[in-house]
Amino acid sequence: MFDARGARDISKARERATSYGRVPEVHGKVVAELTLGFWRYLAAQRYLTTLWVPALAAAFPHGPADLGVRRREVDRRLASLHLVRNRAAHHEPIHRRDLSSDWKVAVELAAWVHPDAGAWVAARSTLNAVMASRPRR
Repeated sequence: MFDARGARDISKARERATSYGRVPEVHGKVVAELTLGFWRYLAAQRYLTTLWVPALAAAFPHGPADLGVRRREVDRRLASLHLVRNRAAHHEPIHRRDLSSDWKVAVELAAWVHPDAGAWVAARSTLNAVMASRPRR
């Protein structure tokens, strides 16, 4: 089902979750060890017939009605969020990005899972307050 990269990511997650074989494997720990990149690529075109259509499209029931459009839009949004998250995590500059737009993408994607999830993310995010207090050029 998974391509070589996905299978490798799962194998590495299993190793980390078991402290390289020293503790028993627990499903939830393996899931927690999977990287954002792993989850991001599940919406890629290569998994259209094996994962997206039979299962993952249902994870975003409030997205676009057309499943092909939904997959492309979820993939596009995940790619954008993955990029900004990686830039921030690696202390690369993000100050020239439209962070408000990035925030809206995150809230919208959560709302595609369930409207309450989008509202929850929006209500708990401090990004808007941080952006409002940043110095202007």
